[in-house]
Amino acid sequence: MQIKINEVLCAYIEPPTESEYQALERSILVEGCRDALVLWEDVLVDGHNRYQICQQHGIPFKVTENTSFRNLDDVKLWMIDNNLGRRSISDYQRGALALRKKEIVAARVADLMA
Repeated sequence: MQIKINEVLCAYIEPPTESEYQALERSILVEGCRDALVLWEDVLVDGHNRYQICQQHGIPFKVTENTSFRNLDDVKLWMIDNNLGRRSISDYQRGALALRKKEIVAARVADLMA
C-alpha cells in the first residue's frame, strides 16, 4: 500500500517540539511503532511523525483505516478530538483546536439551515 500525505492534514495539527519529536524517535527506536497509523483510504490522518521516523529508520508499522470519514471535515474533526485528548497539549493549543472545531461545526449547521 502506498500511503499518501495530504499537506493540509499534515499541517493541520501543531507539530511536536524538537524535544518531543526526539523523545518519540527514541521510543520508536527502542520499542518499535506501538500504535497503528490511521488512514482515510490511503491518506495518512494520524501518525505523521511516527511514519516519518519509521521510514527514516526502516522500522515496520501497522495501519488501520477509519471508514467512518465521509469527507475532509470529518477527518479534521477526528484529528481535533484525537489531539484534544492528549495530556501534553497546552492551553493555547487546546483553545486553537476548539476554535477550529467550532468553525467546522458552525459551517455544517449553516449548510443544514440553507
